[in-house]
Amino acid sequence: MVARNVAGPAVVFSFTIAAIASLFSEFGVRVPNTTGSAYMYSYVTVGEFIAFVIGWNMVLEYLIGTAAGSAAISACIDSLYGGAIHHAMKQTFGTF
Repeated sequence: MVARNVAGPAVVFSFTIAAIASLFSEFGVRVPNTTGSAYMYSYVTVGEFIAFVIGWNMVLEYLIGTAAGSAAISACIDSLYGGAIHHAMKQTFGTF
């Protein structure tokens, strides 16, 4: 719903970039004496700048994944206590 209503054509570009990174990751195992990562394959085959971009994209992916996972876990813990944590934080700090 969000991708259709808000993002628009950027979704296509996002999937294209993810597909290219995934392709590099698959070919990374073919480079001898390396760990088989997308960064190493792009560094060896395409160059340092593309490897820099892919490396930072991987860091951003890990940060966003960690944030999404921690938000989901905190929501689950809050629901176990019947929303008491949410209400206590809302009374203490207000809404942002």
